[in-house]
Amino acid sequence: MRARLLSPEEWGKLEPEGAPCVLPYTEPENIAVVVVEDDDGAITACVQALQVTHFEGLWIKPEHRGNAGVFGALIRQAYALPQARRE
Repeated sequence: MRARLLSPEEWGKLEPEGAPCVLPYTEPENIAVVVVEDDDGAITACVQALQVTHFEGLWIKPEHRGNAGVFGALIRQAYALPQARRE
């Protein structure tokens, strides 16, 4: 038995019965797949580690609530974070 990271080119091997799969929902650079293989190379266990940007603690000063410009600027900049982190 050995544990290792599965490369994106090998993700087609992940079809174990009953195993949850998040691969279709993210880009390869945001996920790592760890597998355990038996001596014949068959996958006996797997887990996927997903890197995500999670927004928390939204706050807008009361007198600016309802201002689409303030909200739009905030969200545009927040959504730019994941791309900036990859560069």
